Amino acid sequence: MIDKGKGTLSYITGLIGSLLVLYVVKNNTKKDVMHAAQGVVLGIFKIASTFLASGINAFVSAATINSEMPISLAYSSIIPLLLFIITVVGLIKVYTNADAKIPVIGDIAESMFKSKLEAKKLQKSKKQIVSLNVFNDDFLKNFPQPKIKPWLKEGITQDIMNLHKIYYDPKNQGIIIPHYNINNQLIGIRERTLIREEEDSGKYKPAIINNRMYNHPLSFNLYNINF
Repeated sequence: MIDKGKGTLSYITGLIGSLLVLYVVKNNTKKDVMHAAQGVVLGIFKIASTFLASGINAFVSAATINSEMPISLAYSSIIPLLLFIITVVGLIKVYTNADAKIPVIGDIAESMFKSKLEAKKLQKSKKQIVSLNVFNDDFLKNFPQPKIKPWLKEGITQDIMNLHKIYYDPKNQGIIIPHYNINNQLIGIRERTLIREEEDSGKYKPAIINNRMYNHPLSFNLYNINF
């Protein structure tokens, strides 16, 4: 279920839909939980206002001849209108992706569902930001760029290899493949070994040049993203 759908369900269907979002629907964001919590509060208020209006009408009917007293009419029209306006405000917040909290209603929701909201806050704080190392690539120019016949046979032209700064490491007998980030900064180097005996342990490994390993987490950067 998309995020806007969860918020809409919470406000439109009232108490039942909000409870479903809180306790049944998975992968909720903090905003989803806040909208659902406020939906529960609004649902409770709607139910309570219905019973209260019935009580006021019964009291007025018993106390007066005319059961259509102004106080009864005022309550039966103003309170539902107020709850309707708050519901609209909640829906607007859902569809504009604004701060989910509604004044007063949000405070009540936070006190009722404190543990749910704090759990989402803690979950969000656990997200890690991965920072990749950046290296100066000037030293790569010291390596030769000979023709790599097996790659040429596969259709990888010399111009393509030059463009992507593919070099040869005569010491390690491997093909140097630099990895750049979106800002064209060197963040790591992979080396394709040309020694058959070493291929069993992996053809492609982090390059070790001048006793320095240029490794980086491949899952955090897309090769050729700098083009």
